Amino acid sequence: MEGDDASKNRLKKVSIVGFGGLGKTTLARAVYDKIKGDFDCRAFVPVGQNPDMKKVLRDILIDLGNPHSDLAILDDKQLVKKLHDFLENKRYLIIIDDIWDEKLWEGINFAFSNRNNLGSRLITTTRIASVSNSCCSSDDDSVYQMEPLSNDDSRKLFYKRIFPFESGCPNEFEQVSTDILKKCGGVPLAIITISSALAGGQKVKPKFLRVLDLSHCNLGESSSLQLNLKGVGHLIHLRYLGLADTGIRELSAEIGNLQFLEVLDLGRNYELDELPSTLWKLRRLIYLNVFSSKVVPTPGVLQNLTSIEVLKEILLVSLNVIAQELGKLSRLRELQISFKDGNLDLYEGFVKSLCNLHHIESLSIREYSRETSFELMDLLGERWVPPVHLREFVSDMPSQLSALRGWIKRDPSHLSNLSELILVRVKEVEQEDVEIIGGLLSLRRLHIRSTCQTQRLLVIRADGFRCMVWFELNCGSAAQIKFEPGALPRAEVVRFSLGVRVAKEDGNCGFDLGLQGNLLSFLAQCIVKLAQSHFWQGLMKAKAQKVLTVVCSFLEGQLVMGKELDIGEICGQGMLF
Repeated sequence: MEGDDASKNRLKKVSIVGFGGLGKTTLARAVYDKIKGDFDCRAFVPVGQNPDMKKVLRDILIDLGNPHSDLAILDDKQLVKKLHDFLENKRYLIIIDDIWDEKLWEGINFAFSNRNNLGSRLITTTRIASVSNSCCSSDDDSVYQMEPLSNDDSRKLFYKRIFPFESGCPNEFEQVSTDILKKCGGVPLAIITISSALAGGQKVKPKFLRVLDLSHCNLGESSSLQLNLKGVGHLIHLRYLGLADTGIRELSAEIGNLQFLEVLDLGRNYELDELPSTLWKLRRLIYLNVFSSKVVPTPGVLQNLTSIEVLKEILLVSLNVIAQELGKLSRLRELQISFKDGNLDLYEGFVKSLCNLHHIESLSIREYSRETSFELMDLLGERWVPPVHLREFVSDMPSQLSALRGWIKRDPSHLSNLSELILVRVKEVEQEDVEIIGGLLSLRRLHIRSTCQTQRLLVIRADGFRCMVWFELNCGSAAQIKFEPGALPRAEVVRFSLGVRVAKEDGNCGFDLGLQGNLLSFLAQCIVKLAQSHFWQGLMKAKAQKVLTVVCSFLEGQLVMGKELDIGEICGQGMLF
């Protein structure tokens, strides 16, 4: 803001611009405090996103020392004139903080005459480049672009606030500190807020914080950092809390203080096995993720999360009351559920609750005990009618496709929006199943794995699977799968099994699967899994090469042999066979 004598005396305008959290206001305040004594009058006025021009003008006048009682009755133009007249023969310093609107600036700017040659200074701050350019339209004006802190400065700021040691960061905290600072991206506000929260919230009270994402920062390395996460309860306006893959083993009961929290991501914390009972207080929670943890909810918690729309992944044990509570979450759209100990009472309670969830769009069911009973899927087939919104159904429970056939035959419209179907432990796939599933007009991804196949030939018809992008059907060594000309017209990924022994015994020694014409449309990947018990042990490499050459005779390039038990995969450039 310095220059020759003439330029020093002209009205000088400076605009500080940069995204939120960089410290624009802090810098402006520091400048104001340092130089305000050099001016006849001064004002520091915050504006914000939805300002009232009259209020802004009144605040400037009052801060300058002109608190006349008539200010409340004056309109915009009168206030601008009054401010213009008041400043006419004064050397002033005015800082207008956080301007969002060019029109607001254009209206206020009439009060500041360029004929003021007393060395006055006008500073604005904004997040918007076009606003800063509007504030500094003459050659004498300056735009100052705020930049994020360097890595060194970020570390200094973080260490100063969180570690009371003169030597800086202890070795044991270096990696987690690096992870956290990487997420902060050099933004001082983020660094200060997170460090203060981890330090117990004693140095600042960051009530303004809406998002705190520490995901993938390994907090589990430090018991003291885990302990200090208790300070998160002070962030009372928090909307988003990301603690996924942080290694935490415990969640503080103070989480219940976050009355405005909408997203809580605790995924992939494998040592986390309990949620605090105070979680029930989070009545605004929309998204809760505890995927791959060992969390079993405390009875009475789930039924109070009445705003929840996405729930991943709740572990159900023998406590039927938890399964029943799910039925009270009427807004639920996405549900991932896991069963640890399956029994008929638990399954019945779950299915009864599921029947009350009319907005389900995505349902994923897993189990950890490697259950062999078909009870759950049979109950779903008999008692549950999929809501018309259902777009994704995933299950690794033992199942028979009779349940799916039942849903479709009763009312095909209920699966009219189903775009993804994944069933990884199906007892058997019959030709009727293939044709019924192929008739689902919205289906784009299919993954079915048969565990006990008896039908030896499955044919993928040309009139089915018209929107299929990802097709995966694995029937092991007990069946061969063939494709009619024109089948899977939009497929980008195709994976299927070939029972070599079955193909030979049924006269298909040339392994004609109908691939040649269809492969031209596969944009990304095709995998053929050659499956036969002891196939690789009893087959010489040359003979295997011959089999594969027949299957994909047009493929150019070197074929690479692979083996894993009785499954072989051949890899070519751009496609996998």
